[in-house]
Amino acid sequence: MLEIVQSGGWLMAPIALASVLALGICLERAWALRGNRVAPGELCAALAEAPDLAAVPTPPAASSELAAILAAGV
Repeated sequence: MLEIVQSGGWLMAPIALASVLALGICLERAWALRGNRVAPGELCAALAEAPDLAAVPTPPAASSELAAILAAGV
């Protein structure tokens, strides 16, 4: 593996740096967009039990991303 990197020459350094940066961005997005943060269980349960969207109690928009979308739509 080291031989392949060395045979790539100077161009392998920016490629390796970009790869590490991309991995860091992917990990940060996975952490920020966790399922329980985007769509909390109690909000999903309220949506599933409501007969229509107007019957769902509007949560504070700051509680989650899904709540902000729901508040804007209702």
